[in-house]
Amino acid sequence: MYLDPDQDRITITAEPKTYRSVADMRGPATGRAILLSAVYMPAVMDVLARLQSNDRSLESRKWYQVFKAKCDDLGINPADPGQSALQMAQLLLRQPLKQTITIVERAG
Repeated sequence: MYLDPDQDRITITAEPKTYRSVADMRGPATGRAILLSAVYMPAVMDVLARLQSNDRSLESRKWYQVFKAKCDDLGINPADPGQSALQMAQLLLRQPLKQTITIVERAG
């Protein structure tokens, strides 16, 4: 999978087979929770890491204002290199890892 935040929308591309599998997982609630942890959280962490490295080029993207507003609402400074990208991503996505763990525990 490849992340491209340099467009007006953050784009995640994948091989056709992987893309179909991800698309199939979007339907059920358990699939969505797993995707948040396995696909979207790492993508958010990647964006945060770029912002923490003072990559100002992202600020001109359409998605940046929405992303920054969400961070502001949660009291997160996405450009602060002293903050954990993992912790910030968990807050931004409403604790997806916790949701995934709960799903696995219920299934087990």
